[in-house]
Amino acid sequence: MTWQPLGCNPVTYSCPNGYTLSGQTCSIAVLSAAIPNYYCSSGVLSGVSCVTSSSYAATANWYCPSGGSLSGTTCTKAGSQPATGTNYSYGPPGAYWDGAWGVWRVSCASGAANGWGTGIGPDARNRSMCGYYSRTGTSYSCPSGGSLSGSTCYTTSAYAASISSYSCISGGVLSGASCTITSSSAASISSYYCNSGVLTGSQCSITVTVPATAN
Repeated sequence: MTWQPLGCNPVTYSCPNGYTLSGQTCSIAVLSAAIPNYYCSSGVLSGVSCVTSSSYAATANWYCPSGGSLSGTTCTKAGSQPATGTNYSYGPPGAYWDGAWGVWRVSCASGAANGWGTGIGPDARNRSMCGYYSRTGTSYSCPSGGSLSGSTCYTTSAYAASISSYSCISGGVLSGASCTITSSSAASISSYYCNSGVLTGSQCSITVTVPATAN
């Protein structure tokens, strides 16, 4: 309140609601939220989040480029080829080979009894022996390896499988032969600051003044 000379009415001042009167001035403190400073105890700060990335080896998908059966990282392929045949001759049961005459020999009675025709008659060395027409057969073998069945050699070969692609079985983003998993969490607040005004806790205070109203 301001006093005037004796005989005059005193002049008083007033402020809008919420303001504080100081002399002929009204003031009020305007509060606004302060700006927080964020930090991350782990990961990389991105805005108000902490981003953490981890990588692991991708899973290889294997295949057999030349066909065959895949087992792990190995391909097994079955093949076959004709066996090697060797012709041979043989005589009646119990006969022996007479190289001098080039015949199989057995007794005449034994050869005839087994259904073999006489090739040449008894010779002077042994009147009881006959020469017989030989019969031929073929024996098979697998000189290059494999399993013999009849006149065929069956083989099994193994070779390294090839990688067709990679995949991330546990999620993540594939990059070459690696997978990357990214996660985020809320960042923590380390402090606050004000672009203008006075920092008070987590608020910024700005004092606004206006002239008081004379009454």
